[in-house]
Amino acid sequence: MLATGQELLGTEYVWGGLSGTGIDCSGFAHLSHRKHGLVIPRDASDQARAGQPVPLDALQPGDLIFFAFDNGAGAVHHVGFYAGEVNGTPTMLHAPRTGRRVEYFDLSDPSYATELCAARRYLPA
Repeated sequence: MLATGQELLGTEYVWGGLSGTGIDCSGFAHLSHRKHGLVIPRDASDQARAGQPVPLDALQPGDLIFFAFDNGAGAVHHVGFYAGEVNGTPTMLHAPRTGRRVEYFDLSDPSYATELCAARRYLPA
């Protein structure tokens, strides 16, 4: 799943986008899964309610991780792929926001760390 996501590295963030010419965070997760024949919900909030729940201390690369307003207690607003640890630092692959492109991001950065609220696994066991 991460290899599929890596194919979209550098793709421009476009709200509502669902292609290699422009993609948003939930479209990135949706499209990456669809390329493997797995149909998941289109929107991050729906993605966070479906799939197999994963405890945050049991993440595996390829799991979807979700972020919510109000320090993780509010509405889900973002999704990315857990990409494992790079030099001991947890990392995600995501489509961040307007003006940015699909990228790897350090999950210890407070801008996301405080909002991490859930994880789901959609890949078959």
